[in-house]
Amino acid sequence: MADKKFRHLTEEKENSIVITLPSQKKLLAIIWFVIWLVFWGLMTFMIVFIVGLNIATIKHTEGFSLSAYPGYSVITIIFSLFLFCLLALGALVFYDFLWQIGGKEIIKVNTRQMELIRRIFLWQNSSDYTANKVRNLRVIETKSGCAPIGYIRHALGRDGLIAFDYGAKKYRFGLDIEDSEANEIISKLNKKLHGQI
Repeated sequence: MADKKFRHLTEEKENSIVITLPSQKKLLAIIWFVIWLVFWGLMTFMIVFIVGLNIATIKHTEGFSLSAYPGYSVITIIFSLFLFCLLALGALVFYDFLWQIGGKEIIKVNTRQMELIRRIFLWQNSSDYTANKVRNLRVIETKSGCAPIGYIRHALGRDGLIAFDYGAKKYRFGLDIEDSEANEIISKLNKKLHGQI
């Protein structure tokens, strides 16, 4: 039986290593995100249109007073809260959609530092860690948690399979990889972190 090819790419130099881990392209997830974002856009447009229509109606109605219609204020507040939640959820799904089609994790390690970069097209977020303070690189199970929290953790890259300790905190990277690939990456990183050639 042939070995499954790993997804990560390795660029090794004398004193450093760069591991690039592209996002796992899941066709069904991408199709789901497109459908979800279309409906999200339509719902958001309709809510904004209805609120705008109500405001225009109020402005053009003579003698209209909110004190005369106390329920109207409550409905407006509920609509506004719903719209805010809908926009926040849509932004998270849009971010995850972009991650699916163009995201990658880049891990740069030398004997002095480890840098974790999460890049989506031209935008990137990076974190630097002093190499001699990075401890206990290991494979850990991902937390499933309740549906919204687990999804948010995964979408924001906080649910990777590889973990390490840095000071009193635990950090994670390596989204959507198998245990065997995680162990391969850890082996490569440990050699550079601890100065082995």
